[in-house]
Amino acid sequence: MSEGIRGSLTIGQIESVGLDGISASDIRFLDEWGALVIGADHAELALDWVALLSGRFVSRHGRVRGARVVLETLPTGGLALAPTW
Repeated sequence: MSEGIRGSLTIGQIESVGLDGISASDIRFLDEWGALVIGADHAELALDWVALLSGRFVSRHGRVRGARVVLETLPTGGLALAPTW
């Protein structure tokens, strides 16, 4: 995904793509071991197409429905979310 985020992004379905942005469902950010960190049922994002053409994903605003964040305590006492970001 990026140098700053360890893990992966999966998108179940891209529903529409247009000049105003993208609509997708079943979005999941997974940690480097494949465990869910952040998930969403549906998202609509306004995209910066110029940035995307240069290899950067930039969205200035959007809407997310059915979002969930998974926080687990590690044996060290830290949160499992922290090592991913």
